[in-house]
Amino acid sequence: MRKIFKFLFVLMFLLLTVSGCVKKPEKTVIKFSSWGSETEISIIKPILKEFEAKNPDIKVEFIHIPKNYFQKLQLLVASNLTPDVMFINNIDGSLFIQNNIFLDLNQYLKSDMRVRKNVIFPASYEIQYQGSSAGSSPPQLPFTFPRSGLKNSIFPENQNFSAPSNLISKKDFFPKALEAFKYKNGLYALPRDISNLVIYYNKDLFDKFHVSYPDNNWDFKEFLTTAKKLTKDLNNDKKIDIFGTGFEDLPLFWVPFLWSNGGGIISPDLTTVLIDKPESLEAIQFYADLRNKYHVAPTASEAGSAKMTQFFIQGKLAMQINGRWSVPRLRKDANFRWDIAEFPKGKAGSIVDADASGWTISRTSVHKAEAWRLIKFLASKHVCLNFTKSGLIVPARIDAANSDVFLSKNLLPEHSELFIKIISKSMPTPAPENYPEIMDTVNTALEPVWNGNLRAKQAVNEDVVRKIRDLLK
Repeated sequence: MRKIFKFLFVLMFLLLTVSGCVKKPEKTVIKFSSWGSETEISIIKPILKEFEAKNPDIKVEFIHIPKNYFQKLQLLVASNLTPDVMFINNIDGSLFIQNNIFLDLNQYLKSDMRVRKNVIFPASYEIQYQGSSAGSSPPQLPFTFPRSGLKNSIFPENQNFSAPSNLISKKDFFPKALEAFKYKNGLYALPRDISNLVIYYNKDLFDKFHVSYPDNNWDFKEFLTTAKKLTKDLNNDKKIDIFGTGFEDLPLFWVPFLWSNGGGIISPDLTTVLIDKPESLEAIQFYADLRNKYHVAPTASEAGSAKMTQFFIQGKLAMQINGRWSVPRLRKDANFRWDIAEFPKGKAGSIVDADASGWTISRTSVHKAEAWRLIKFLASKHVCLNFTKSGLIVPARIDAANSDVFLSKNLLPEHSELFIKIISKSMPTPAPENYPEIMDTVNTALEPVWNGNLRAKQAVNEDVVRKIRDLLK
């Protein structure tokens, strides 16, 4: 007996010793890069921790690049140090997409769809519903199979069946958000948000000066008329104290005037210069005249170093063209009632941007399967709602955009649904590979127009058009 106990003791000792020498499986390390404010980073870091907890075989190395993100991303790519997963937008990301840096995600989405179909209704199963013929449309998922309703069922009685929660589909997203990341036949990112513009307006100023709130069918003329009514010199010192609207020379804010008027800078198929079209020149001049002819928007000297959002919060602007990203600050700092309205209509309607930010995978990543698991998690409804709570984004996911989190009636703006309503008639910014150089040419040409020194027809001359056309080749 003693020999047996001695033998067992030695055996246990050896087993414990051997087990202590066995190395734990090494985790796969995924490098993930993103820009972002402190608010955004405070959201993303706990999300990454949650992903790691749910995927214990993966470690995410987060690379935060707060400034000059895409320039530094180019350096990483050139140095063969491309992160496995990257946060991008469709405009700055176009250079990378068109140079085959990112992975086409269609194959992974198709794989998820096959899993979804096979898990729920494997092809080898013939299911018949009581009172219906084989092959009829299945009920909405998840649902319960009652044994009495199935013939030759292999499923347990009253068992719930649904697709695994980590599967993802193109149908989860607004089509325009996906369109922003399409190139030829490929899809190169899963979108997090969709960026568009609306008119923010100060309801207190509208009420004070007896001006009707903007109608969602208003046009350029009515926009100008409203801005005139709200532009005020309160103390008769020949200096404007309240401007009807703001003015930004960044293309984001004035290009929708061109689109809405039937023009643009470049055609959606990236082949044709549009900025010299009569419709484009008319819209450019209309926007410049807001400042230089009608004086309903501040000049550069009148604005000084102040941003237009700051002017709006200070009550010096009655209206401002802006995106969803301004909501958190307005909720925090604006001490007046405010809401949003649609961008005014031109000859072609009301057309603003439908640009997107989202997550992509490096084509050269050696951890593509793990990277796919990460971006699926980041693009899930659960994570999308976390970002939505901040007020910063218009969710690219349809279910998140239609949630109480985004459409809350307890928070301003009152009409958040407008951000969703306008998506279908918006458009992604046409961004060819040389887009930064094209916009440098455009911005240089239009600077004297914004300052009132040249007319649009004079500034957009043959030389400017030729430069843009050459960059498109």
